[in-house]
Amino acid sequence: MRQARLRLALAFSWNGQLEEALGEYDAILLEDPTDREAWLGRGRVLAWLGRNGAAQTSYEELVKLNPYDYEAHRELGRILSWRGR
Repeated sequence: MRQARLRLALAFSWNGQLEEALGEYDAILLEDPTDREAWLGRGRVLAWLGRNGAAQTSYEELVKLNPYDYEAHRELGRILSWRGR
């Protein structure tokens, strides 16, 4: 079920249905707040929506879960750069 929801969220995001994608990522995280792919996807969608503060929070949550996650650090750095920090 998790993989199907992740694929649906990704399909929504690539189809421009960003709010729907965000809803799917949030639903996945309600079931498993440690889901790496959902945190990454959620952060990406929030950034595409221009909600950089919320995207930053998503990536920070993932970094807390796994301090050695290269992709989470990279995306967090990107958001911080966009926000001028």
